[in-house]
Amino acid sequence: MDEWLMDKATLLGFQFQNWMVVTFALILVASLINISERR
Repeated sequence: MDEWLMDKATLLGFQFQNWMVVTFALILVASLINISERR
């Protein structure tokens, strides 16, 4: 049971990390677009 819980926690951790990376990438792209439009 403990191993199963650890696997679930690890999987959630990876998913959360990926979500953070995707969100950061979207914010970065949006910022670049805003900078490009200002010029």
